[in-house]
Amino acid sequence: LNKQCRSFTCIAGLEAIGAVVVWLPSLFFPSVSVAVATGLAPIHAYFISITVGHIAISVSGADSGNSTANKAAHIYQVLYQGYCAASRVELCLAIGSMALLLLFWCFVADILRIIA
Repeated sequence: LNKQCRSFTCIAGLEAIGAVVVWLPSLFFPSVSVAVATGLAPIHAYFISITVGHIAISVSGADSGNSTANKAAHIYQVLYQGYCAASRVELCLAIGSMALLLLFWCFVADILRIIA
């Protein structure tokens, strides 16, 4: 009985450490996610025009050659790639926040299960 009690205490301690390790980053993820979403808000308003411009440049072949249109096409491609990267970061932060929250509550539920 004593060995089993020590084992449960050790497991509960490790669960508590896991909960704290998950809880600490989950404090920062939502605020960073809000900052990224706020920064992307003006760009989201132009999402359709950015996508149409990307498709038009790809279809027309304006991104090849040395003309002024080529330089404009390159700038537009960089804008599109930056928008895609920032959108993915926002998505990863949102999903990461939810996953950390779910994992935290799994640790809490497991600690309560051990105690009961």
